Amino acid sequence: MSPPTPWAKVAIIPVGGLVAVGFSPDTDLLLVISHSGAGVIDCRTGRRIARNPAPHYPDDANICRGIPPLQDQLIAVAGLWGGSLPPETHDGWHVVSERVDKITSLHLTNAVTSAQIADDRIVDIRAFGFSPTGLSLIVATAADLLILGRSPADDGDAMEMEVQRAGEALFQTLDEEESRPFSDR
Repeated sequence: MSPPTPWAKVAIIPVGGLVAVGFSPDTDLLLVISHSGAGVIDCRTGRRIARNPAPHYPDDANICRGIPPLQDQLIAVAGLWGGSLPPETHDGWHVVSERVDKITSLHLTNAVTSAQIADDRIVDIRAFGFSPTGLSLIVATAADLLILGRSPADDGDAMEMEVQRAGEALFQTLDEEESRPFSDR
C-alpha cells in the first residue's frame, strides 16, 4: 500500500508487544511504550534516539512521563488501553478508519485524493494519527510502527495548489464548452 503524494514511507520499525504511543507536544518525536520498556523515535528520520528497558506504562488517563530526551514531559498516549492521536492536520489531511467484513482499513485522504495505507488483516492496529506538526503520520500495531512523512514544503501549499489546478481545469473545460457553437454541444 502506497501513500498518496506528497506522503512517503519513512520507516517500518519492529516493536514487539507495542502497548501505546504518543507525540511530544509541537514535535515529531514519538514516545513508544512496549512490554519491553520505552523508546523515543524521531518520525522525521525514522531513527530511535532513546531507549529505556525499564517497565514504563501509562496511568489511568493514558498519560505517560517521557524518557530522556522527553523526561520532563507528560505525554498523552493512545494504544491498548484507549486514547487517540490527532486524526487530521491543520491543512486538511485526514486518517479515516473503515471496517468492512471484520477488517479495519485506514485511508489517508484530503479534498483531492485518498489511498489505503494499512489494515488489520495480520495484526491489530493499536493507534494511528498525526504528529502535532502535521508532517508525520504513524500507524502502530501490536508488532510494528509504520511512519509516513512529508516535507515542510508540502504542508498545505501542495494541497492548495492541487485544488487550485483542479478548479482551473474545471473552469477551462466549462469555458471551452461555452465557446463551442450551441449546435455542436
